Amino acid sequence: MLEFRGNRISFDGEVRAKQETRQRGDLHLEHEINQVTCRRLDVYLDRVVSLSSWQPQVSSGALPPTDKPRIRKVVCHPGADAGKDVPVEVFGQLFQGGQLQRRQQIRAAEVVFDNDSGELIAQGEDGRGGEFRLFHRQEPSRRTSMMQTTPIKSLDSPSFGGRVIHVWFRRALRANHKAQTITFTDSVTTSHIATDDPDAEIHPHAREPGMLTLRCRTLEVALVAAGSKRQLTMLAQGKAEIDAREFLGQADTIKYDESKKQLVIFDSEEGNPVTLQYTEGRGREPMTVRGRTIYYWRETNEFRGIGLIAAEGSK
Repeated sequence: MLEFRGNRISFDGEVRAKQETRQRGDLHLEHEINQVTCRRLDVYLDRVVSLSSWQPQVSSGALPPTDKPRIRKVVCHPGADAGKDVPVEVFGQLFQGGQLQRRQQIRAAEVVFDNDSGELIAQGEDGRGGEFRLFHRQEPSRRTSMMQTTPIKSLDSPSFGGRVIHVWFRRALRANHKAQTITFTDSVTTSHIATDDPDAEIHPHAREPGMLTLRCRTLEVALVAAGSKRQLTMLAQGKAEIDAREFLGQADTIKYDESKKQLVIFDSEEGNPVTLQYTEGRGREPMTVRGRTIYYWRETNEFRGIGLIAAEGSK
């Protein structure tokens, strides 16, 4: 059903909106597909529009492009099937030269696209929260260079040209297109693994080679441009915990910067000591370090501390 009221256009009943674009990139033909599935979709324009007076002008070409209404906001609402809530799903893929370079998926109770602020806001479902998943691969011509200059030297970590980031959140997701950041709030768990498989299954309690899992109250994720590639940064706040096969730790705040030898910073903002436990090599007892601030370089398996109060284990 289509309803036109004031500055709002509503589509109701198993809505599926799809947009495709094709353009010539620097090296390859780019094909991007974006799709949203929901029960009801509301489109808000920047003005009240009367179809009876506006449509004839559009058909005749008398309406200048600057006078055409602009979409300010799109709101996607969930549905129900057999008494169960059906979430909103947002799905996007980017192909370059026929190869998948990026895939993004969101499942949430409600999704809002705000063109004025450049934000996408997703609200979690009651009792189930929401999910975000991103697969990203470096461009084919740059992939070899990336693998050579940023190898993963952690124990048993494989080397790939792509990555999957999966985030589970309870309350909300807020993605800012202008700032190129995504913020998740309330009981957040994220797992990141290097892989070329966009459909790779991720289990946050597993310790797969090269996998990294963070748990916290609030998480900010960004893929920051660094030369010819993008590097992952994460800021976890509020009872943050990090877990990988070769190390784990807890702190009030944990920062991760892939571009700096996979630097992990454990920081105490509330006076609580931070903890890092890491393994120096196969067959050796783990080392446990506590202090005010600890810097740990995952790529080289080294650490430096400020205000250290304890160190236990092999050395």
